[in-house]
Amino acid sequence: MDILVNGVSAKLDKRGCRHLGALFVKLQTNHITDQHVLVSFLVNGVEHVESTPEELCLIPSKEVTRLEVETATPRELALKSLADVQEYTARVLVALDTAADTIFSKEHSQESMGTFHDVVKLFDGWVFPVLMKVAELYQIDLSTIVVEGKSLLDEIDHFILHVEHGVDALERSAYEDFSVLLRERLSGSVTIIREAFIDLYQIVYNSGR
Repeated sequence: MDILVNGVSAKLDKRGCRHLGALFVKLQTNHITDQHVLVSFLVNGVEHVESTPEELCLIPSKEVTRLEVETATPRELALKSLADVQEYTARVLVALDTAADTIFSKEHSQESMGTFHDVVKLFDGWVFPVLMKVAELYQIDLSTIVVEGKSLLDEIDHFILHVEHGVDALERSAYEDFSVLLRERLSGSVTIIREAFIDLYQIVYNSGR
């Protein structure tokens, strides 16, 4: 069996390891430091994203020919998450600008509405949780984060308010109002929030931990 940790071959005494779970325990003990967490692993070249940890641990070792493990420090994970948010929110700004135009098209109005709802889901399900988690880990008082004279927390409230107004505009079929809201108000809040993530990245990077 080939075992790689962060791309480097790892020697491991596999005696007594009938299942993958036992291998993981030895791997954790001998090759993964307390400062690192498991990010991903591939079994025979396949990442089992839909399998539960319990299911993976029960895979017989004899069926595994190659095990690849990626680890990272909490700081590395935080920096990657913050960078990912910056990248995706840049795409969001482009998508909102397009949606502001296509809402008037019979062929593409549904796509415009879908973009709006996707942005809401992205922020509620990922962007805001990343923000709160990083703030918690690094004890950052978000009330002190100000971008272009605007408070981050106030801008998050504005974002939520703009979303409510967007939903209302769609319900009233007020597409002109919806278009203006996407291009001028919601995009403005996304821009400020994105800039705040850039500042947070620098804070975490400079923390050295």
